[in-house]
Amino acid sequence: MTTITLEGQDDAALAKTLARALRGAPAITLEGPAPDALTAAASAWAKALDAARVPVTVRLTGPVGPRGLALLLLADAPTADGPAAPAAHPLLAVLAQRRLGPALARRLLAAADPLAVLAAAGHLGADAVAASHRAALLAAAELPFAEAVDYAALLPTGDASGDPR
Repeated sequence: MTTITLEGQDDAALAKTLARALRGAPAITLEGPAPDALTAAASAWAKALDAARVPVTVRLTGPVGPRGLALLLLADAPTADGPAAPAAHPLLAVLAQRRLGPALARRLLAAADPLAVLAAAGHLGADAVAASHRAALLAAAELPFAEAVDYAALLPTGDASGDPR
């Protein structure tokens, strides 16, 4: 697993660090404070995390700003221990729609406490179950239904037998 520290990295540096890490890491963890606003360079790391083929864990400490909310939305196993600012950024609208669906995205964007919305939706504090199903979730999002079903049928189930069927 590769661990990336968020402190001291602007959006452009984070995009470069993630690009390197995603080339060969079996899993990625991003940790540290994320109170910052989002810049145009955030689109590069947002696209990279959304397309990641490995499990992504995000552990945020301290206040959560727009950057932190974006990271939490893109994580398979997100946690945060600080208060969050309202989700007032167009990139957050796009990410929330993609990750949560339209109804929860609207709730998140209107919420005074977006972390409460993520927690109520079961997205915050998620365990490794979501991460273990990342390949199937990506297949469902990117492939026609019949192909996604065929692909998912071949994936390991995670039970003791190890039999993918």
